[in-house]
Amino acid sequence: MRLVNLRVKNFRGLNGDKNEINFKDNIIFLIGQNNSCKSTMLNAYTFFYDSKTKALLNDFYDYRIENNIEIEADFLY
Repeated sequence: MRLVNLRVKNFRGLNGDKNEINFKDNIIFLIGQNNSCKSTMLNAYTFFYDSKTKALLNDFYDYRIENNIEIEADFLY
């Protein structure tokens, strides 16, 4: 099973529908300016696969718990 796509909404500084990483190749680089949410995408992935992780207030976008965290992943078998 291989992760091919990760979409994140309302997690920390990520809001909207354009927060997506496509894992088309075997090599992945996250390149961007400071404060462009590179680490947040990696934290969202960890949050997705680690079932023991509980959401804290600072995990919700704008620190508002009514902003439901949505993390979706597509896998190739």
